[in-house]
Amino acid sequence: MLPPVSRALARMGYNVAEEVRILGKAVDVVGARAPEPDLVTVELKLSDWKRAVRQAYVNQTFGDLAYIALHEDYAHRVDTEYLRSAGIGFISVGEDASIVMEPERRECRNAILASRLWAIVMEGT
Repeated sequence: MLPPVSRALARMGYNVAEEVRILGKAVDVVGARAPEPDLVTVELKLSDWKRAVRQAYVNQTFGDLAYIALHEDYAHRVDTEYLRSAGIGFISVGEDASIVMEPERRECRNAILASRLWAIVMEGT
């Protein structure tokens, strides 16, 4: 599921990194673009959307936009109203990644972590 999501972010103009380690965890996909820091994070799960949401909450600490991504066979299980209330976006993944719901842009974040993550992604490209 990583390649379709990474391609989708790249088409949106982001520099993309996969499995980026921060705060002792790995963020599945991170997109960064100028001006610093404009960050999008994506947590991928085959079917467990609630676990992805827990991780996306953490990602909102340092990212501007947070998504969860599920395989298209399980996308119907997601409570999109819950995601909307949490400000988390949703991506359905098959051969391609399709944005089902846009997240809410979060301006309140840890600027130090955001800058560090942005630098990690931008230096890797």
